[in-house]
Amino acid sequence: MTRTAFLLPLAFLFFLTACDSSGPNEPMVRENSIDGNWVGEVTSQDLNGMPLSFAVDMTIAEDRSNVTGSGTVTGPDGAKAFTLVEGSSSYLHPIINFDLLFDGPPLGELNGAITEDLKQIRGTMSGPGFAGIAELEIVLSKRPQ
Repeated sequence: MTRTAFLLPLAFLFFLTACDSSGPNEPMVRENSIDGNWVGEVTSQDLNGMPLSFAVDMTIAEDRSNVTGSGTVTGPDGAKAFTLVEGSSSYLHPIINFDLLFDGPPLGELNGAITEDLKQIRGTMSGPGFAGIAELEIVLSKRPQ
């Protein structure tokens, strides 16, 4: 009886270990991560009051509260690349504060909040990639993986 009582929990442990669906070389995906590709659009106005659209495409990599990444803002004058300033860009759910480094000064910013389902960022974005240095409202959506 003692031998059976010992072997039953051991067999159950082996069963649970075998149920892991990820292989040894597959990256572990955290369910509460903001890692991934995010896209959105910002609308601004030129000096004559005409609407301008800017497409934003960025990739974020998160490690606890630190974030890194890069992206582009594409508008009427073409694409302007940016990177997230490592060390000064942060995420503490649901709040994000990203400093964006374009080709040169001044820095841009993306500040806002992540929705509970981790599929949208709602906030404001500024930077020299836009018409002027205006702070504009933006909604970024996470592309499905």
